[in-house]
Amino acid sequence: MKKKEKKGILKNIDNSIPESKDLKVGKKVFYLAKFPSENPNPVLRVDKERILYANKPGKNLFKIKEGDNIPVLIQDVVHKAIDIHIPITQEIDLNNLIYSLDITPIKEESYANIYGKDITEWKIAEENLIKSEHKLKERVKELTCLYGISDLAENPDISIDVLLQSTLALIPPAWQFPVINCARISFDNIEYKTENFKITEWKLSSSISVSEKVMEIEIYYLENKPFLEEERSLIYEIGYRLKLIIEKKKTEEDLLITLKNLKFSNQELQQFAYVASHDLQEPLRMVISFTQLLEKRYKDKLDEDANDFIHFAVEGAIKMKDLINDLLAYSRITTRGEPLKKINFKKVLDDVILNLQIKIKETSAKISYGELPSLMADRTQIMQLFQNLISNALKFRSKKEPQIRISAQHTHNEWIFSVKDNGIGIEKRFFKKIFIIFQRLHTKDEYPGSGIGLAICTRIVDGLHGHIWVESEVGKGSTFKFAIPIKN
Repeated sequence: MKKKEKKGILKNIDNSIPESKDLKVGKKVFYLAKFPSENPNPVLRVDKERILYANKPGKNLFKIKEGDNIPVLIQDVVHKAIDIHIPITQEIDLNNLIYSLDITPIKEESYANIYGKDITEWKIAEENLIKSEHKLKERVKELTCLYGISDLAENPDISIDVLLQSTLALIPPAWQFPVINCARISFDNIEYKTENFKITEWKLSSSISVSEKVMEIEIYYLENKPFLEEERSLIYEIGYRLKLIIEKKKTEEDLLITLKNLKFSNQELQQFAYVASHDLQEPLRMVISFTQLLEKRYKDKLDEDANDFIHFAVEGAIKMKDLINDLLAYSRITTRGEPLKKINFKKVLDDVILNLQIKIKETSAKISYGELPSLMADRTQIMQLFQNLISNALKFRSKKEPQIRISAQHTHNEWIFSVKDNGIGIEKRFFKKIFIIFQRLHTKDEYPGSGIGLAICTRIVDGLHGHIWVESEVGKGSTFKFAIPIKN
């Protein structure tokens, strides 16, 4: 009984093979080389000289037919596979396509089966992947360079010299061929070079203005290699980042110098104010003393105008004395401050209320406050701060009985203190003016004083890295607030 023939198996293959001296070969091809004729991939059976069988895709690919000589393109690899009896895989380029050929020798029969597969799309995909990986690696190298420069900028103490030297070391590894390139940075009449620096014809450079000076970055290849378009962008980006860093450092350095000079000037000014106001005390006392003596001795011997002149002179000298004392107090805020200690603000306020007891009784004022925090501060200055704010609340009272409430509120990073009254209030347009030294909103006849109290309060709060402000409405009282950072 004949076996049922499987679909796709070649029949009568010996009819397609030309006459041969050895008819046994043809018969063996028929029995042993059962290749599917409908296989879309090239399939061949060959010996060392000729094509024993080829399906249609194989014939089309190699432009052959059974009995032809082996194509020169695969001749050597076929001979090798048959000679060493080991399967070999080889890729070939043919007709603008790429094929992978699996050449399997049949040792006993001295021929080989060849199975081909079109891998063109796979090779293109592989090539694109390799290109993408290469580009990705190049981008990573570029970003590593730029991030490295940014890391250098994080060091606030780094000098421009160290910055440029360190940047120079980051440049070669960021290029496509790091082993055969060298670099130079020129800035402010100084050149920074890699150890292997050499000027060649293969150059990439970029210039940029930095603080009114020109900085040039140069990259040279020691061999004829192309520069990528991305590398042209990279060299510009390196220069631009260095420009920002250097200009920022220059600005910071200039600011530090300015602050240092300002601090020195302030110290000199504060010392001058203290010394001047202190040294003026004695001659002023003499003026007041002798003017009062003149008034006492010659009061009845002078006319009314002369007595008025003497009175004005004494009054003016006393006002000047008060003004100098205020100026002395203002200068002492920074020149005679005590080291900060943790103090209980409630206990300080207790002492302030005690000091103001006479004025409080005279005005029938009601002052209330609850628990207050303990913070790092100068006790004397905090007393002066509260005393000035409460004294102002008593001074600028309305016709109502004064009601003053002191409180403190804790936020996530500071304590906010409030001194609230029911006095005459302040117009909004004067909210900033009242904190400036010697600025007054009323005449001395209406309300005595030199206009220095709130300026002193501002200076005390500033010294604790805090801030002071007012919230008020005319006729409805005022609330003076000051905030002190918890970590002042």
